[in-house]
Amino acid sequence: MNTITLAMLCLSTLAFTGMFISERSAESIQGNAHTINRIGAVRMQSYRILSMLPLTPDNMNEVNHLEDELHSPLFRDVVRTEGFHRAYQTITDSWYQQVKPQLLKSRTPEQGRASVEKFVANLNVLISQIDRHTEQQITEITITQRIFTVLTLLFLFIAILTLRKRLFQPWRQLLNMASAIQAGEFSHKLDTRNYKDEMGELGNALNAMAAELKTTYEDLEQRVEEKTAQLQLQNRYLDFLYRSGREFNRQTHTCKTLAPLIEELMSLTPLRQIHLTFTDIQQSSQFENLTFGGARPEFCVDSACQRCLHTPDNGSEATQAQEWLLTDCNKIYGTLSAHIPADCSLHYEEQKLIATFCDLLTQYLALSRQEQHQRQLLLLQERSTIARELHDSIAQSLSYLKIKMGILQRHQDNLTEKQQTLIADIRRELDVTYKQLRELLTTFRLQLSGVGLLPAIEGCIAEYSQKLGFPIEFNYQIPANKVSPPQAIHLFQIIREALNNVYKHANASQVTVSLTMDTPNNLVHLNITDNGIGLDKQVSHLNHYGLTIMADRTASLLGGKLDIQSEAQQGTQIHVCFTPTHEM
Repeated sequence: MNTITLAMLCLSTLAFTGMFISERSAESIQGNAHTINRIGAVRMQSYRILSMLPLTPDNMNEVNHLEDELHSPLFRDVVRTEGFHRAYQTITDSWYQQVKPQLLKSRTPEQGRASVEKFVANLNVLISQIDRHTEQQITEITITQRIFTVLTLLFLFIAILTLRKRLFQPWRQLLNMASAIQAGEFSHKLDTRNYKDEMGELGNALNAMAAELKTTYEDLEQRVEEKTAQLQLQNRYLDFLYRSGREFNRQTHTCKTLAPLIEELMSLTPLRQIHLTFTDIQQSSQFENLTFGGARPEFCVDSACQRCLHTPDNGSEATQAQEWLLTDCNKIYGTLSAHIPADCSLHYEEQKLIATFCDLLTQYLALSRQEQHQRQLLLLQERSTIARELHDSIAQSLSYLKIKMGILQRHQDNLTEKQQTLIADIRRELDVTYKQLRELLTTFRLQLSGVGLLPAIEGCIAEYSQKLGFPIEFNYQIPANKVSPPQAIHLFQIIREALNNVYKHANASQVTVSLTMDTPNNLVHLNITDNGIGLDKQVSHLNHYGLTIMADRTASLLGGKLDIQSEAQQGTQIHVCFTPTHEM
């Protein structure tokens, strides 16, 4: 490094010395060109004055102007500095002693021409001296520049040879090492045994830095890989939750539609053997069970489905059970339970994923059941509106006709026997029609107690048990969420209509209501039996309108079949069979 400093100092000294000499030489010729221009202006001015002879007082300004040019500070400084004082003195003496007096007394240009030409010759002599002096200074500057250029090149060549050996070669190696480090290659090392100066210290420092960078780079690569894997996993979590929410909002779900989502949830978490339990929308004690990740459950009815099946563990691996509630601020909709290995714990991200999935499923269940409840309320409101309109129109008209027939019957003494019989028949038909209308209005005005089928049936059975004076046997074996709310309304009204017929006409002492489901065939069976007088006697009383309503409701609204078996004095059995529409 000292050698480099000495070389730079020598080069700087040569450069500054050459510049100083050139500057001094340039200063010595500064203003010469302007002075020559001024001399030329004086020469032109003298000829101009000559052309104006004879001189008048108005032309004396030209004479004064020429004298001002001769005595200008720049003109005099240059002449005095460059050593042209004698030539300048000759010019001024010639002007004041010869040229000016001659011009003042001359009357024609020819009289003053000789003196003016002599004066111009003196000016030309001064110009020639200034030109020669300028050329000499320029030559000196050129020679000086060439000498110092040669010296500079010589020192530069020596410096380059020295720098190449002491600086450039190790520096190139350091640059190659830096490029390799930039490319992620940290194996390059600088051999510092031949360098005992600053380059050796720099090489040792760079070697140590490369080793540190290699360690840091490997650590950063590992951290980046871990962070990338974490971000990819979180992206999979978000994508899974997005698709789960979209699927929940798209369709009604069964085990077949939930299976792909649960399968993916098990692939993202250590959860195994996931079991979903949903409460019954009809508020029964039954639960809808969906099992994934194990053997085929007992309640599975589709033997061809393989979505949720996995080879069960042989029991060698210990597991622990965990459970998440499907609940919001209003009610509990079910649970999600699963098994995880005993030596494994759920990370925070996995817990958030499972909790968010449960929230999405809960939100879907809440919205679905709220929608079903709204449809049920709208249906009941529409039926109440129809009942009110029937009461305000047909029922009042029938009441009016009954009143008129009553008045007519009180004044039938003057009528023939045939007319009286006809009036009696009309009155009887009016009574039957009015009674059937009242039953229809009662059917339309029925309201479900609670929001489920089971509470409504239990309330209806309690009501008719009190009316009949003995308890009605009731058997409810419908799996959870198998009967939709619209079907529940029609099923409830069929039961109520059948119990109403038993109460009014059967004269029974034992009544059984059984509601079961044939799971393999996906059929719901309703059986209502009594030990009354039988259907033949009931039909003869012309009160079979309720049976017609039940038949129509079963066929058109439930899409099922109604079968009535009855014998005199041996009771009646009503059997309704239909396929339920599943709504979770």
